[in-house]
Amino acid sequence: MQSSHECDSRKHVIVDMIVFLRVSGARVRGHGVTQARRVSRSVYNRTVARAMRNALLAVCVLLPVLAESTGCAAGKYKVDSASAEGGTCLNCDTGTYKALAGDSSCLGCPANSVSAPGSTSLTQCICNGGYNGPDGGPCSLCPWPTAELTCGGTCPCSPMTGFSGTIEERPGNYRNSEDCWWRLTSSAVISWRFTMFETTFCWDKVYIDNCPTSTCNTGVVGLRYLCGDIISSTPETPYREYEPYYSSVWTNQPGSGINTLQVRFTSHDWSEVRAGFSGVWSLPPPTGACSSPISCVANSYYSFAGTVGCQTCPSNSASPAGSMAIGACVCNAGFVGANGALCTQCGAGTYESGDVCQTCPSNSLSAAGSIAIEACKCNAGFGGANGAVCTQCGAGTYESGDVCESCPSYSNSVAQSTSCVCNTGFMAGNAGQCVSKACAANEYLSDSLVSCESCPASSTSPSDSTAASACVCNTGYIGANGATCSICDGGTYKVGSDPGICDACPSFSTSTAGSTACRCNAGYTSADGGLCSACAIGKYNEATV
Repeated sequence: MQSSHECDSRKHVIVDMIVFLRVSGARVRGHGVTQARRVSRSVYNRTVARAMRNALLAVCVLLPVLAESTGCAAGKYKVDSASAEGGTCLNCDTGTYKALAGDSSCLGCPANSVSAPGSTSLTQCICNGGYNGPDGGPCSLCPWPTAELTCGGTCPCSPMTGFSGTIEERPGNYRNSEDCWWRLTSSAVISWRFTMFETTFCWDKVYIDNCPTSTCNTGVVGLRYLCGDIISSTPETPYREYEPYYSSVWTNQPGSGINTLQVRFTSHDWSEVRAGFSGVWSLPPPTGACSSPISCVANSYYSFAGTVGCQTCPSNSASPAGSMAIGACVCNAGFVGANGALCTQCGAGTYESGDVCQTCPSNSLSAAGSIAIEACKCNAGFGGANGAVCTQCGAGTYESGDVCESCPSYSNSVAQSTSCVCNTGFMAGNAGQCVSKACAANEYLSDSLVSCESCPASSTSPSDSTAASACVCNTGYIGANGATCSICDGGTYKVGSDPGICDACPSFSTSTAGSTACRCNAGYTSADGGLCSACAIGKYNEATV
C-alpha cells in the first residue's frame, strides 16, 4: 500500500486531466453519463469529471499493488540480475530516495542534502551541516562570518578570505634572517591558537599583536612574543616563563575597534633552524538553524575553509557528532593540548588531570598516557599505595607488592631492597628461607629445611648437601641418586659411585653380591686383572683375581 503523499501526487495528474476535459469540451461515454446533446454542457462536464476522478482514484490504489508485484516497494530498488544479489530489492542508498513502487531507480537528494538509507520521500532529504533550507531542499550555505587573511615578507604567503584556516612557518625548514607577517581582519571575533611551536632558543621569536587597521601601520598593541620549545613535554628550562602562553587562545577586539590580529615571525642570521610553528584560526559559528549541523559524525567537525565539509579531528582528539568547528576537538584522556590543536601524550612518570600532565609523587612511576594519579606506582624498593606517598624500605626489609616486608630468619638486606640475602653460615633453601650449612657428609637438607637427613643405605654425599639427589649409590650398588640403592647380584660387578649398571663377569670368572670386581674360576688365572685363561700344564690355581 502506498502513502497518502504518493496518492496525492497522482491526484495532481487527475486534476490536470479534469481541467483539460472542462476546457476542451471533449465528449466521451462513461458509466452513468448521457450524451452531451441531451444535457447542458456544464452538467455534462461535471458528470464526466466525476467519472474520471473515480476511475483514476481507483488506479491510484491499484497501480501500487500491481507495481509491487513486478518491482520493488518505495524506498527500494532492484539489483541487476547479473550480480550476486540479482533480483533482490535493496534499500535506496544514503543520499537517495524513491517515492513510488516499481522498477524505477532511486533519485539523488538535492545538492548539499542527505537522506537515510531506504528513504521514500524527497522531504526525507535533510540539509547538510553548514547549510540551511526546508526538508527536500533547496539548501543554501549558512551565512558564516568571514575574515580576510593577508601576508607578506620572506615567509610563504597564501592570502585568502574564509571562515577558518591555518598559518605555518615552513615547519622543519625555515631559514635564517626571516621577517614575515600574517594579518587576519574581521568584524567578528577571530580566535588563533598554536598547534606546533619549536624555535631556536629565543633568537627566533613569534609576536602576536592587535591592530586597529588592516595594515597595522599605526596603533599596534603587542600582546606577547614567544620562543623556545613546546614539542617536548618539558620545554627548555630557561623559557618556562612562556609555557602558559603556548596553549593560549589569542583574539582580535572588534568590539573595541581592533579588528586585526597579526602574527609576526623573525629569525636570527645565525639560528640553528628548528621545526618552526603552525596554528589554526577560526570565526564563531552562526546562530539559529545553521548552528546545529547533523552530517558530521563523532570525532570530526565541519570546515568551511579549504576543503569544505566534515574534517577529521587532529590525532589523539575527539569531538561529539555535529561539531561545527575544529575547536570542538578535545584531547583524549592521557593527552593534553589546546582544543583543536596538537595533543601531546603525557609521558612516563606523569598522568593527565584537568588537561595538564601532572608529575607522579616522589619515588613512583606511571606508564605514558596515564589518566589518574592511581596509575603512579611506587618504584622498586619503596612501599605505599598507588598514587600515595612512597616510603623507602629500610635495612632488614624488602619490597614485595608495594609493601615493605621483614626479611626471613637468618637473612638481611640494605635499604631499598627487593630481596634479602642469607647471613654468613646460612644458605638459601626452599620457599626463600635461609638454612644452616651444617649438614655433614652422607647427609642432606630435608625438604622441611629444618634438619639434616641421612642418605639412603649404601649411598654417600659430600658435606653441605642441600638435596637428596646429592646421595649417590656406593660401588657394587645401583639406583637413582637419592633413591634406594640395590646390591649387584653374584656374577656381576660395579666399579663407580654413580647410578650405573651391574656388569656381568667375564668368561671363566665369578663374583659375590655387591662386588666391585670378578675372580677367575679354579684352574684359571689372569694377568693384571685381564681375561681369565687356563693354567699351564703342571700348574694350578685355586682362587686368583
